[in-house]
Amino acid sequence: MFCETINFLNENHPELPTAGPSATGSTAREFTKGLLSYMAIWKFNNPNDSLRLDWIAIHGLGQNQKAFLSDLQYWSKEVYENKNYAKIGVTDLIYNEYIRRGEESKYFAWALRYLEAFEKYGVKYAGRTCWGTCNDGTLDGLLSIDSSGRYFPNENWFGYASYAKLTGKRYVVQKTNRLSIIAGEVKENQTKLILLSNTENFNVDCLMSARGLETNKLNYFYEISDKGLIAIDRLPNWEEGFIVKAKTSYLISELPITL
Repeated sequence: MFCETINFLNENHPELPTAGPSATGSTAREFTKGLLSYMAIWKFNNPNDSLRLDWIAIHGLGQNQKAFLSDLQYWSKEVYENKNYAKIGVTDLIYNEYIRRGEESKYFAWALRYLEAFEKYGVKYAGRTCWGTCNDGTLDGLLSIDSSGRYFPNENWFGYASYAKLTGKRYVVQKTNRLSIIAGEVKENQTKLILLSNTENFNVDCLMSARGLETNKLNYFYEISDKGLIAIDRLPNWEEGFIVKAKTSYLISELPITL
């Protein structure tokens, strides 16, 4: 049925990319491998068919961080290095429903850890899980609701808004495993942004070493040098000091930075 459906779409709407199977659960990887092998056999036996799968879709609903990273590493290698499924048209990897229920959905620090991994392993598209906020007007948890019923942007909103600015090239930053960092440029004006979070251990703080970095009374870190001013803006849940608190996110923003 899956092959017939994909083949129908390929024949009648060749302009639309196709993806699948988006399997979930403990046997998802083996199921996906089996289905892709079946597609290859179908294509071999029916060479005139339009059967083509553009993207392998993997489904992360409820996965813990270890399983999530293991799946990404495996499928990234299969798609981009080994190119094992190129014969049936596969060119890219996409990821459905990242973010686990509960604490993860509340803090952008967790989202940044996923986004960092998606960029590292070449995921073309990824969709966030809404976990009960799908139809409540909060834009899948990017808005919160106050006691009077009014909507207001929460830290996920500000985090994704900052990430959306990173439309230019990326930079490699040396870091510890506890920190998640995405660094890059705002294409429109060539300014640089660094998003930083600590989620390796959900309740453990991490000491950040930054030469010449100071704090002022307004809860902003800053450094003045001959290379310009580095300012670190704050997202909600800001903690003052050189300790990167667990479950917190930071934005180093829009001024000249040497990386």
